[in-house]
Amino acid sequence: MRKKDRLQLLREILIEENIQKQEDLVVFLKNRGIEITQATISRDFSELQLIKTLDEKGEIRYILPNFSKENDYHFSKISPMINDIIMQEIELMMYVVPGTALRVKQVLLRTMKAEIFAAIADDDGVFVKAWSQESAQKIFNLWKKENGGI
Repeated sequence: MRKKDRLQLLREILIEENIQKQEDLVVFLKNRGIEITQATISRDFSELQLIKTLDEKGEIRYILPNFSKENDYHFSKISPMINDIIMQEIELMMYVVPGTALRVKQVLLRTMKAEIFAAIADDDGVFVKAWSQESAQKIFNLWKKENGGI
């Protein structure tokens, strides 16, 4: 299958199906007679710039970036993805569900832009440097509030 056709097929599947892991997609395609490796899927996901987000049931799934709804950019959508936050003065280290850090960063920068100087994400963490200690505390308190604290 040509790459162009494969990417189009992936777009269609991601719109119609709840794909939670790359391995799920490999199995899904193999059941339809399409042989593909997880490594190829990984490269395709990267090229499509897929986003991990929470669905209506609270399960993590992949979506296309242009299929995010405005209400997907609310802190409450990413709060369950954050396992822990350590705050030190104007810096926060967020430990997140593996594979969700880019989504957490994206939503943070969109919803808390006035509070954040910079954010750096890897696979399972987001480092945030706030403009001030008050800004860092505001982000931390919002997370605590969403998780039943404060």
